[in-house]
Amino acid sequence: MGQKQHLTAPDPKQTKFPRGVPFIIGNELAERFSFYGMKGILVIFMTKHLLDSSGKPAFMDDEAAKAVYHLFTAGAYFFPLIGAILADVLWGKYKTILWISLMYCLGHGMLALMDLGPVYGLWDMKPFLFAGLILIAIGAGGIKPCVSAHVGDQFGQGNKHLLTQVFNWFYFSINVGAAASTLLTPVLLHVYGPWAAFGLPGVLMGLATFLFWLGRNKFVHVPAAGWESWKRETFSPEGKRALRNLAPLFLIFVPVFWALFDQTGSAWVLQAQGMDRNFAGVNWLESQIQAINPILILTFIPIFTYVFYPIMGKFFDPTPLRKIGIGMFMTVAAFGISGMIEARISGGAFDDVSANSSIASWSASRLIDGEADGYGWSSGYLDFDAEDYKAPELIIRLRERKAWTVNAVEINPYAFVGELEPVESAIEGSDGFEEYQAYEIEADRLSTLTKEERQEIEEVPDFDAMAKSVRLFVHRLGAIETIQEIDEDGKTTETEELVWDEVGIIDLEPVNRLQRLEFTSVEASKIKLVVESNQGESIIMKMGTVRVIADGNFASSAIAESDGVWPDVAALGYRPNIAWQILAYLVLTCAEILVSIVCLEFAYTQSPKKMKSFIMGIYFLGVSLGNLFVSGVNFALNNIKDAEGATPLDGATYYWFFSGLMFLASLGFLVFAKTYKGQNFIQGDDDTPAIEAESLAEGTEAR
Repeated sequence: MGQKQHLTAPDPKQTKFPRGVPFIIGNELAERFSFYGMKGILVIFMTKHLLDSSGKPAFMDDEAAKAVYHLFTAGAYFFPLIGAILADVLWGKYKTILWISLMYCLGHGMLALMDLGPVYGLWDMKPFLFAGLILIAIGAGGIKPCVSAHVGDQFGQGNKHLLTQVFNWFYFSINVGAAASTLLTPVLLHVYGPWAAFGLPGVLMGLATFLFWLGRNKFVHVPAAGWESWKRETFSPEGKRALRNLAPLFLIFVPVFWALFDQTGSAWVLQAQGMDRNFAGVNWLESQIQAINPILILTFIPIFTYVFYPIMGKFFDPTPLRKIGIGMFMTVAAFGISGMIEARISGGAFDDVSANSSIASWSASRLIDGEADGYGWSSGYLDFDAEDYKAPELIIRLRERKAWTVNAVEINPYAFVGELEPVESAIEGSDGFEEYQAYEIEADRLSTLTKEERQEIEEVPDFDAMAKSVRLFVHRLGAIETIQEIDEDGKTTETEELVWDEVGIIDLEPVNRLQRLEFTSVEASKIKLVVESNQGESIIMKMGTVRVIADGNFASSAIAESDGVWPDVAALGYRPNIAWQILAYLVLTCAEILVSIVCLEFAYTQSPKKMKSFIMGIYFLGVSLGNLFVSGVNFALNNIKDAEGATPLDGATYYWFFSGLMFLASLGFLVFAKTYKGQNFIQGDDDTPAIEAESLAEGTEAR
């Protein structure tokens, strides 16, 4: 029996939906779930869950994590150009999507397998992380310009009027996939660990590839045009003129917009860690807040179309360039809100923790000057045979990033049993398997209890684990020593380390009250607590509250006065509610609608129809350049960070820097818009709704 022949062009007599469309929509929903689910937890994974081969933390600091995140994103939006050329010149769209999707699946597999290294002591997580990110960047980027174009290939003259509906479903599937995965994968990471959080997106990507393969005999397979044909159509005189006209928009202004927007997955996630995330009766994880963007997109698109744009039309002609300009200035406002938020959380914070000082399990804010509620800090499992695991260290940066004259520390060791500490994963016969089984049994039991029953169990005092003795050290601002090391070849390397002065040790009673250690007044910018023992034989240590007391005259801040906080507590952490960041998301989502979607729609009217895929590739190149810039900034900050951990863009200054950059770009765009003289390529009245719908889908997919 001969091989089934595929159609190479749509049937002009077909008036219904092409049979292959459901497979493409299903593929897109699953693929977007996998991409956004993995990307949404990436920064938190790198800063809180990355381990070496021995199972010890190998966490990245914030700047390094942001640099890697944006370098990955830059790769994911650079490869669309390569994918477009492969599809148009060599393989055709179907083969390009199928083969590159297999590489995509392999990348997810690398991420899901990271856990095996620490479990068996075989490898560090980092090599698998970087290999997986490279493969996913190639996969996600390579198929990005092909999928929507493949949708268009399925329609002919008889059913092209249905194309708008399909792109609307395409847009809907992208945002539903993004919202669902951004809400779910952070929970999987928090409860089960990286294997589940990265494994589920991998399974969904495998499903996406399988769905696409199932539709192989139902698709129209438009063959590759070949190099000469592609070059002739892409670089025609009209095409070159369109590229010259659009280059400033796509390669200067669009990159700056995406340099800010894509930090919702990095800087804004890290900012959310220092905020009160109790909103609408739910305690949200920091990575989940990103889900507000696709939800707002689904809500705001019809509002803009049927309300805002008509209102604009009553006062001025809302041309694409005017919409883009408004969106750019709204981006300035969104990052300005982030700057104000960061200024309000410039209080005390955990600057560093030792390998076994797990503060992710409970709320760090409850330890620093929190109420004595018993949920302050819980260490990870202690290995008393390992020198660096005996005594957890907690370093607290004092508030407002300045030095304080301090003379006392108050500690309340009182702590509850709380939830059973989650064990990320374990293989039968390996270390930790019994604890893992116990955790799963306990989790199943607790899931059947009411909230009141569960609270009654968790809020039992954990006397054995309560801290018994704590040594206290202070660091004076600028106190740094240079350590010289000489290797076997006689080469000398120098590193700078903070100098710590011990000021005392406090023995704690297992009672629910603040217990005070006083010492001679000393100027300090950081405090280090070394928890040396607990009251019993528990394998963890716990504390409820820590307060660092300022001595003498000191200037109170406007923020402290407005928030009504204790003026003499030098470690106090300000925690604005996450509603403020949701406000920033609201403004930024409006900007995304006005910039991203309108940009693509405008570009399609300013270039020949056959250049659509290439124009989209150039647009995504602008997204890549913006992320490359952010990655470079953070790599530079990480390299110039001093021994104090300070950089020129610490705290709110980081947000003001990018907000100012966006403001300058917005002013430059006004000049560009005033002088722009493009050429409209009329696609035909029948094509206009489809162009708008496709711009909507692809514009949100650039997120």
